[in-house]
Amino acid sequence: MIEVNLDNGDIRTRPETFLGTIIKEGLDELTMTKQPDLKIKFREGRPRINVNSNSTSFGISTYWLRGLKTNIERYDDEIVSFYSEEKRRLFFIYEIENNKTGIASCGVDERPRQCDYTTTNLNFDSIEQNSSSNEVLDSLNLVGLKVKCCLCVDKYYYEFDQKTILRKVSTLTSIGYGTTGLDPRNGYAYKVSERHFEGDVVAVIQAEPISGSDEATFAESTEIDTQYLRAAFTDQNP
Repeated sequence: MIEVNLDNGDIRTRPETFLGTIIKEGLDELTMTKQPDLKIKFREGRPRINVNSNSTSFGISTYWLRGLKTNIERYDDEIVSFYSEEKRRLFFIYEIENNKTGIASCGVDERPRQCDYTTTNLNFDSIEQNSSSNEVLDSLNLVGLKVKCCLCVDKYYYEFDQKTILRKVSTLTSIGYGTTGLDPRNGYAYKVSERHFEGDVVAVIQAEPISGSDEATFAESTEIDTQYLRAAFTDQNP
């Protein structure tokens, strides 16, 4: 394992110089909230859905989805949903009037069920509806939503809070070649890809903070000649 300082390109090879304590790497090593097997049924002519889950304690529930179109024939797989165990909230993403997207964040404990409603300009057209393959990392307020077939990417990742989805974390989306990862020590997402430049191959390392702060929505990157990375790994593992 090595670390790269994106401010100056320095490569750290000694664990004692790393940021904090060494942890397990990668999305696969982080605790995911198991997604319930939800059965969503529309109530004809009303902006209301019935949600049935045999795998959770909240059983059968009815939710109002503000702005949900009711004047067209609807299908049971038109809503994107995911569950946050830490927040005890179900999130529903659905089409509303004027071709906009609505997000409902709904509690699962109180009755009658209460929801917070927001609209967003984020595009969810590529997201697979009603998927049990979505991944929720409550510790980082991060959700990975399953992408439809044949787009060469498995999931798109988004930051969310108690009420809505805040933004797409583009660094974790790897189309084609590239490696991505998360570091819970500092709340950053990373992506490493390659670029050919003047006959050399350089590693492009991009970092993006996963934070609710409005000031932390940018991504930083640096480029390093791959020969230096190979040398760092060789030095660490002679």
